[in-house]
This record gives sequence, structure tokens and C-alpha cells, in this order.
Amino acid sequence: LSNPKLFVEQEGPSTDYRAWWHDAVTQPFQGNGSGGIPVDVESLVLSSMQHSPQIAAIQIDPAVRETKICEEDAEFDWIAFVEGTYDHISEPWVWNNNVIIGGTPVAPQGNQTRLKGDQFNAKAGLKRALRSGGSVEVFQEFDSLSNNQPFLFPNPANTAWFEVNVNKPLLRGNGEAVNQSRIVIAQLNRDISHSEAVSGIEEHIVSVHEAYWLLYLQRASLIQKLKALEKSGEILNIVQ
Repeated sequence: LSNPKLFVEQEGPSTDYRAWWHDAVTQPFQGNGSGGIPVDVESLVLSSMQHSPQIAAIQIDPAVRETKICEEDAEFDWIAFVEGTYDHISEPWVWNNNVIIGGTPVAPQGNQTRLKGDQFNAKAGLKRALRSGGSVEVFQEFDSLSNNQPFLFPNPANTAWFEVNVNKPLLRGNGEAVNQSRIVIAQLNRDISHSEAVSGIEEHIVSVHEAYWLLYLQRASLIQKLKALEKSGEILNIVQ
């Protein structure tokens, strides 16, 4: 055990005074055998920081809050997407007064009794939300239509186009301060969590110090009581 020296300007005993029971406190008590482990407050603090479940639990929340920042910031990353639809039509082709029920007013050809068709649509591109507000989307779309209607030419009819769409709000939702507010809030929560973790670790270290010096106090008190008991026995012998 090493204690910091306290330098005080005063008259009286030297500040290098060392109590008679100090060395006895640091030694194993009789009857404890050889199982004692010498420790000091610094080693106890380090050991508790490495193995304490409480410290491990305290350190989890800041890590979770840090992940939340990445999650909120990821809202502005590019997103790749692919969309596709396929429709197959097969329905009765009924001719009634130049009207086709369920289709276009064209008379059936030959022995055709059903309107049949296939339509395919595919869309692929990139999109992202802008930090200043709004969004941007870039995609290529392809569409194909085929059926047994005589007026469709060519058959199948294929269409393809490329689009770039940019949406930017002018009032509500405009500006980085508004759109990145969730990131700022996540950063503040992370800082609060760090402060709470530091406070919790400091309280844990204080509790280790208190337990150590409480044990020191109890051992010193026991030694003093044993010494007092020994002196009392001597006085008893003299009195007798």
C-alpha cells in the first residue's frame, strides 16, 4: 500500500509519520494460511475494469448510439433498385355491336375467341435522398407488349427510355439543417451516452476505492482492538 503524502504547514509531528499498525494491515492474518493474494487499489481497479459485468454493460450503450449515427447517415446513400412486372391476359373476346367486352373495339380475326396478350416491364437504376432536401433518381426502363390484336404493329411492341428525376423542395423540408437533424440528434445522444458511461465508470472506480479503504479500515481497527486486548491483559495481570 502506498499513500500520497500530505504536505501541510503546521507545527507538530512530521507528515512522514507512519502508524505502527500499517505494516500489519498489509500482511496476511494468522490462520488464513498461504492463500492470501497481495493487492493494491490500482490493481483492483484495473482488474474490475477488465472483468466487471457492470463496466461491460456501461460500454454497450455508447456503441449502440454510435451505430445509430451510421444508420441515420446511411439514409443519404445511393440505393440500387430493380423492378419488374409481367402480366398475361387471356379473356373472352366477345363481339357485340362493334364493342369488344374487355378489350378494344376490333372484330376478332378468323377463329379467335379470346383476347390474349403479354406485357413485360423492367426498371433498374439508382436513387438517393439529398442532404439539402429532395431526391434524385436515375433509371433505365424497358417495356414490351404483345397480343393477338391485328392493329398492334410491330408485334411485339418494345419501348425503352432513360430518365433522370430531381425533386427539390422550396419551403418545407429544404436545407441541410432540417434534413440532417436526425444525424445531429443521434450525435447528441451519442455524446450524452458517452458522458453517462464516463460517469458510471467513475462511480465504479470510486466504489472500488471505497471498498478497498473500508477493508483497510476494518483490518486496522481489528489490529488495534487486538493490541488493546493484549495491553488490557497486561494491565489485568498487574492489577491482580
